[in-house]
Amino acid sequence: MDANHLIDTGLYPKNVFDILFKHEVARSQRHSSPLTLLKLQPFLEEAPHEIRESAVLTITSMLNVKLRVTDVPTFINRGLFFWIVLTDTDNIGGKVVCERILDIVANMQSYETIDGIPFNIYANIGMTSHSTKSFTGAQLYTEADMALTAARKKGMQTYVDFHNIEAALFNPN
Repeated sequence: MDANHLIDTGLYPKNVFDILFKHEVARSQRHSSPLTLLKLQPFLEEAPHEIRESAVLTITSMLNVKLRVTDVPTFINRGLFFWIVLTDTDNIGGKVVCERILDIVANMQSYETIDGIPFNIYANIGMTSHSTKSFTGAQLYTEADMALTAARKKGMQTYVDFHNIEAALFNPN
């Protein structure tokens, strides 16, 4: 395992994620290559602490298996959400990743902790993509945040693309 990954999750610590995020934004701007940012927030029904930990590890394992080596994921414990940078991924590719993640989470909904306590996992994802030189890292964070808020308003197991946020809010299905 890479020394820059958290030992128990395989995800990047926030400080390393921040450095890699800035690097990927600059690289994307310099080469006009697409970049997508996801903000994934799991929702756990009536989740005591041990269930929350099991659910986070379950989602983390899924991300480690399903994301590409070049993608940059991190987990933020305060707020219980994941940031995921999808390098060289345009809007269409970002939507495909969102749909795959939600499909996997849907199939994981009934889980048990090591102690046999059942829990359900649901997720919402906010997504934004850019493929031009005229965007900033702060803009990506803001757009993904706004898209996640819209996804939560739509209901569980949904994602919203920031560039279609109005349609998502006015057409909830």
